[in-house]
Amino acid sequence: GLIFSIMSVGGIALWYNSQVDPWRDDILALANYEPEFRTARIYDANNELIIELNSLEGGARTPVSLSEISPYMVHATVSLENPRFYDDPGFDPLAIARAFVQNFTAGTVESGASTITQQIARNLVLRDSEISASRKINEILVAMEIARQYSKNDILQLYLNEIFFGNQSYGIEAASQFYFNKSAAELNMAEAAMLAGLPNAPAANDPVVNRDQAQFMTRNVIRRMNEVGCVQFQHADWQQQGPFC
Repeated sequence: GLIFSIMSVGGIALWYNSQVDPWRDDILALANYEPEFRTARIYDANNELIIELNSLEGGARTPVSLSEISPYMVHATVSLENPRFYDDPGFDPLAIARAFVQNFTAGTVESGASTITQQIARNLVLRDSEISASRKINEILVAMEIARQYSKNDILQLYLNEIFFGNQSYGIEAASQFYFNKSAAELNMAEAAMLAGLPNAPAANDPVVNRDQAQFMTRNVIRRMNEVGCVQFQHADWQQQGPFC
């Protein structure tokens, strides 16, 4: 039994490495990841802004550190996308099981149960959105390796700077400036909840053209934040203060 157990663990480890090896360079490259575009700003000699230039192909993006993002935004994002983010190994077994039952019952794919780390794996490493079991397995394995190599702070910062919030706004800083004319650090709970609801359906939840739906989604996100309650923060002062509730 002991020999069988050792061989089984060894076999799983060899299989895991064989699946992850093709993506190791891309996973390592996340440490120095540079987005395809970002907003350029030109200042005069007095440090006054002259002009702001955004990408014609993409839009606006201003990467910021996690400490420059409101804790309400972190709470809203984690609550909606991945409540067990700070504890999971890159994927969420409970969410996958729930999605399997949901999809099996519906007879079609209604939920992918992707964690924040899996979304990074799919969009920045695999760069593949094909709906298939093999792709999903690769996504989980790559997410596990990302979670092994990077801190939760690194993963969350990368995610919040990369996702699309509609209206040519990429990343939380650009979105905060566009929708509320303030920095991401200044977002209050309601503003953070509204923004957190955009990435899943930027057009449907766009407050510029669909204010009622945006407010409905905002209330849903706040309800979700209340259900989750407290999140064990790992950034800025909250790492020492404990959970943010």
